[in-house]
Amino acid sequence: MPVAADAECQTMPAWKLGQEQLFYADRKRHLGATLLSMGDSRYCLLECVAHEDQAGKDYAAHRVYHVTTFRLKYDKDGELRTSRRLARSYEMTDAHELNESYKRPVAFWM
Repeated sequence: MPVAADAECQTMPAWKLGQEQLFYADRKRHLGATLLSMGDSRYCLLECVAHEDQAGKDYAAHRVYHVTTFRLKYDKDGELRTSRRLARSYEMTDAHELNESYKRPVAFWM
């Protein structure tokens, strides 16, 4: 449907950055991540990192998936904060080195 000529053009709201860290600080082990919106200000962060025994290798057959679910809200000072955060970690080992999907972890919500 075409936009009416007299329709108001609204600007995007200002960016807000929270101060809480959701990623692990060890960038040498970080392999990839996906952020998924689950609706109603709920999100899921899926991060893949190389296991400690795989750090520095070209292929990480042994890795850890960190799954963090959280909500976003503004506190009384107008700062963006996470709430209801729940985190779990899962270890995984490949049987062979042909699996490249670890570089692009996939998550979906139904």
